Amino acid sequence: MRKHTTVLLIVINLTSYAFGVEKPTTEQDSCITEECHGEHTSKKIIHDPVSEGSCEACHESVDVKEHTFKLTDEEPGLCMQCHDELSKKYIHGALDDGQCKQCHETHASDNKSRLRAKTVGEMCAECHDVVENATHVHGPTSVNECSLCHEAHESDYENRLTMGPDQLCVFCHVTTKEELEGLEFVHEAVRENCADCHDPHAANNWKMLRAEAPDMCFPCHEEIQTKAQTSKQQHNIVSEQGGCLKCHTPHASSVRHLLASVPTTLCLTCHEEPQGVTINEVLPAFNEIKDKAYLHGPIKEDDCSGCHMTHGSDNFRILAGEYPAEFYTSFDETKYELCFGCHERTLVRTATADALTDFRNGNQNLHFLHVNKERRGRTCRACHQTHASNQPKHIRMSVPYGGWKDLPINFSKTDTGGLCDPGCHLAKGYDRQIPVDYTVKQARRSHEFNGLF
Repeated sequence: MRKHTTVLLIVINLTSYAFGVEKPTTEQDSCITEECHGEHTSKKIIHDPVSEGSCEACHESVDVKEHTFKLTDEEPGLCMQCHDELSKKYIHGALDDGQCKQCHETHASDNKSRLRAKTVGEMCAECHDVVENATHVHGPTSVNECSLCHEAHESDYENRLTMGPDQLCVFCHVTTKEELEGLEFVHEAVRENCADCHDPHAANNWKMLRAEAPDMCFPCHEEIQTKAQTSKQQHNIVSEQGGCLKCHTPHASSVRHLLASVPTTLCLTCHEEPQGVTINEVLPAFNEIKDKAYLHGPIKEDDCSGCHMTHGSDNFRILAGEYPAEFYTSFDETKYELCFGCHERTLVRTATADALTDFRNGNQNLHFLHVNKERRGRTCRACHQTHASNQPKHIRMSVPYGGWKDLPINFSKTDTGGLCDPGCHLAKGYDRQIPVDYTVKQARRSHEFNGLF
């Protein structure tokens, strides 16, 4: 049931406005005369009963001799005699309180809809201060067109919107509508309510965001906030102002996780240049995958997150699993959690094998030989490029060794084995069918192996 403010019976002396005019003592044909209420027809927008001379539609005589009158009903009942009854869920507070006159002149006005103010916006601003000196103002608000988004009297939608929130914003923002309809991945917040992220009237942030990213994003993505702010290895851009939007689109994308592009392209927008990691460390420009013949599986699938946690990690280089930061390290299976997420653990746990790997001398597993050393066990990247290579199995052309950035490996492959001629040891070959006898003194350089394989 609607509430209505009780209105006291007001008796009106209609000649009280006409100073110096003698009060009539008999019934008059019209109230609108030059001597009396001529101002009611002198304005642009005139209430229909006034323009038709039907004052009795709203007023009735109390005493003819005294020339006093009263309203035929209280507000809003009086207005509802002509105007439609309120029937929708959300009703303007002033109207629900029976205060039609709070917004409208009862007889005439120079303003549209007989408003008391020049524009809808000015009228609304008398009660609703939605701008509050904001630096960014929504278009309809800035030109006083509140009624473009809000019904003045009543609506079936909250805040008296003219249509559902999912339709209202895209009524104007057509490009966004096309994105939402045409792209596979849509931000859940956009599906629910644009106003969760944007102030619909005015704000002090770009695009009228309620806050800048990441502060805008963290209240919903609490797990990412924790990861970004508490990880030992942090991805700096995540916590920078506007950082989320450097990688993600806010509304919709053709790439999962609302990424602005496929990861290998997206990551290189920053990492094609050197990036500061700490005050004392600079990550070199990343160019390992350019024009390479062989790409590591996650790179081939455009999935950097296959190995890296994009928001932060407790592991070296924000890796998704544990992996040694050192070039040499004693072997411990837990140190290679990252690699064993895809590769078989037995590759480095088994000393001898007949088919586990092609990197065998007879049945001796040379992966096991290189890795399982107490003091100077090799990590995977001692021989393999982690992202891409021009050699099969991602074999490196060279490795860093202290200040020597390009210690050659000089690997060559045969049908049944291969040969390494690195700077770290003499040339050594291996063969799966005719094992090389390592107890016999080996050739000093690779050219001395000619004819041995």
